[in-house]
Amino acid sequence: MSKTKANKPAQFFDARAPGYRESVSSDPFLHYFHYQRLESAIEGQLLEGKRLLDIGAGTGILYDFLQQEGIQADYQACDISGQMLAHSRIPPNRRHLGRASELFETAPGFDGIFMLGLSTYLSLSELQNLLEFCSGKLNPGGFIAVSFTHRKSLDFRLRQLVPTRWIKIGVLGSGLKIAAYSLKQVPVPPTLLPEKTHWLNQTVPFINRLLPRLSVFFAKIRKRILPGFLLPFFSSDFLLILRKKTGGISGSDSFSA
Repeated sequence: MSKTKANKPAQFFDARAPGYRESVSSDPFLHYFHYQRLESAIEGQLLEGKRLLDIGAGTGILYDFLQQEGIQADYQACDISGQMLAHSRIPPNRRHLGRASELFETAPGFDGIFMLGLSTYLSLSELQNLLEFCSGKLNPGGFIAVSFTHRKSLDFRLRQLVPTRWIKIGVLGSGLKIAAYSLKQVPVPPTLLPEKTHWLNQTVPFINRLLPRLSVFFAKIRKRILPGFLLPFFSSDFLLILRKKTGGISGSDSFSA
């Protein structure tokens, strides 16, 4: 794939679509990475019968997960990669090609909105605009589950040391601009209340691709034994649960782990 072509996220993910969903199931690291995020995103949420929106749905990993869990919901999905959607199991009437702000501008509200792995490919202004749009589309008491690449993690710092010209595969070798955030850098709209922070992926970069099974094994141990103040440093990503404020909800705008 040429650098010119890969500079556009839609084209990059169109090219990766064939076999992508299968690789998440077969690759130990990718399975760990995605499923840890999925489990965190739905933890404690009452999703049965709710209206859900999956932005950046890709090949439908969240949809597959909800089906596996036996959760029946009014699920809608969108993505800018037509090939990703085409390689998903999401029913055609539930998948939509394009940007959420255009596709669902006049749609009824949602009880839950998922943005998993999406912020990494958005500029700060794009992220801010999307979060504000999503907040406006949430029903009272609804939530947004949004994940981020963690700027202050060991993983991100080590990756920054490696010249991109040395990496020929995957996102790092694609030429795409990668956005990373610390907790304090997330532009949370004033209408949303930060409810919980989940720290994700405690594997060591590069080792997780060379020795994926062993890397995942030690990552799970690391997650259990690391004290709270060290866990963020060893977590490549984090996921926020943001709750729509209502008249009956009050509290601090600070983040909790």
